[in-house]
Amino acid sequence: MWPWNKKARNRRLERTIELDVKGGSRFQQWRSGRLLAMALTVSLGTFLVLVLLWHACSMLWNRLVYENPVFAIQRLEITTDGVLAPEQIRRWARVNVGQNLLALDLSWVKRDLELVPVVKSAALERVLPNTLRIRISERVPVAQILCPAAPGSKESVVFTL
Repeated sequence: MWPWNKKARNRRLERTIELDVKGGSRFQQWRSGRLLAMALTVSLGTFLVLVLLWHACSMLWNRLVYENPVFAIQRLEITTDGVLAPEQIRRWARVNVGQNLLALDLSWVKRDLELVPVVKSAALERVLPNTLRIRISERVPVAQILCPAAPGSKESVVFTL
């Protein structure tokens, strides 16, 4: 007990206080947090790189295909088996010279043409690099009804069913 009294004692009988602390717990927590931060950083960086790559490919595709003047429509070949004027068919199709041939949605143009009552069927074909072919098959009228004009009417109007 006193510093000058140093007796030899049996140390096995003494009570020793030991603190059993896992010394690496804070280090392990720091390391796992660091690993989590690195994993988040890598995944976020990968995601950003993929988004930028996707955007760059999209811009390149638009420039090379959809905005390319080589694929602009320069010729419209419109054929019909009836009496419709090619200019009327072009207006119904809403296709103009100068539009991009590859950006044109042929299924929508075909649908628009086939919604016209006079048109039986429509076929569209891209001829690269600058031609669009439109073939129209017209409906043939079966009957024509002649009615006298209504009283007071000066103009005759045709109603389609």
